[in-house]
Amino acid sequence: MTTQQQLINKVKAIMNEKGEEQTLTLLSEDTLNLEDYIKVVLADAVSFVQSNCTARCVNKKSIIPPENNSAISSIGVPSDFVSLVAVKLSSWKRTCVLLHSLESEEYKRQCNQYTQSGNNQPVCVLGFDNTGSRSFLLYPSGSALNYLVYEGAYDGNGISLDESDPIIAAICYKAASLVYSIFENKNTAQLMHEIGISYIPK
Repeated sequence: MTTQQQLINKVKAIMNEKGEEQTLTLLSEDTLNLEDYIKVVLADAVSFVQSNCTARCVNKKSIIPPENNSAISSIGVPSDFVSLVAVKLSSWKRTCVLLHSLESEEYKRQCNQYTQSGNNQPVCVLGFDNTGSRSFLLYPSGSALNYLVYEGAYDGNGISLDESDPIIAAICYKAASLVYSIFENKNTAQLMHEIGISYIPK
């Protein structure tokens, strides 16, 4: 786990290599501590890396099985959900890693008892439960949740990866790039952006 402060410190270290001061001045002469600017851009930096890193999970999170975990048919979608990594019910013979939409042909098949998937080919659909809440709809349903792992958005609490992971470097260089962009230092911003891209696994 890499905390928000560790991310901030790494971005500051990157920027200090370029000789930046702790306080940056805007054209309006309004000033903020460098850390405040970094905090503002971290969510965008993480989101950028998530959208460009298809090979690995950037911020892995899990849903804890509910107390009444004997006959699950749907699971509420967390507010920080970005994408599905894996879900499995106890009766399923394999893990489901694809998430289908309500508009998909797969969802239409699951709504028909004659074409609905069995335990060998489970399906997960992003839809709504009986109360209208956004949920993962699971087919076939009716057994306990083993696990549900997803890619989570940055929420200010840090990133699930170790501080030495190259993806953390990618996030920090992208954050540095965004801070430089705020101050219209386009050349340095572009350089930081390119370095950040180079750390993203292909």
